[in-house]
Amino acid sequence: MSEVWGRGDLSQLEELVDPSVVVHLGTQHDPVVGIDACRELIATYQVLFGDVDFSIEDQLQDGDKVVTRWHARRAGDTGEAPTMGISIHRFSSGRIVEAWDTWDMMRALGGEADSSLLDRLGLTL
Repeated sequence: MSEVWGRGDLSQLEELVDPSVVVHLGTQHDPVVGIDACRELIATYQVLFGDVDFSIEDQLQDGDKVVTRWHARRAGDTGEAPTMGISIHRFSSGRIVEAWDTWDMMRALGGEADSSLLDRLGLTL
């Protein structure tokens, strides 16, 4: 998933994500439903953040769910503290069917947010 989210490489998305995936973001009320909406979300994040390097700090599995605590920073950025997030993915037949994600968006944005991009994402700070 780091190539998909971190680099915007959508070529592997269909292998990783079920067509009817449901993504719950901690920053918005309505979930993102379906692989096409997921593609649009990832493309928008790529515009907002550019390339991002992820590091997995912890990963736990329980049944059909995997919980991941991760850090991310913009590619090439070595100054600021990384953004931290937690993702829970529920799998069926080897693909993600549901996801819950929460992370520190203000740190990721460097304390600045373009309201039009946030509106497009349906996010609030």
